[in-house]
Amino acid sequence: MEELKDLKEKQEGDGSSVDASPEKEAIEDLKKVKEELASTKDALSKAKADLTSIKKQAEGVNLEYDRLLKEHALLQVGVELRNNIFCLTKLRLTCIINSN
Repeated sequence: MEELKDLKEKQEGDGSSVDASPEKEAIEDLKKVKEELASTKDALSKAKADLTSIKKQAEGVNLEYDRLLKEHALLQVGVELRNNIFCLTKLRLTCIINSN
């Protein structure tokens, strides 16, 4: 009983009240949990939006990579054709020079 009086006096001296019942503490905890939940939901929503954006970007990168591979293959064919034409031209000139 005396401890309760001491507690009341201490809380009155601090400017706080003794109304800290278990129900009020539970309500306070519930409010904190709800705020945390809302914050977590916002973070999840942002993460999902970021993930969607990253997936779209990756898809674009893949398409560009495929396009560049095709372009490279075409350029390689062009280089081979040019080299073949050069070799044939050189061979013809050699034949012409040797026949004279």
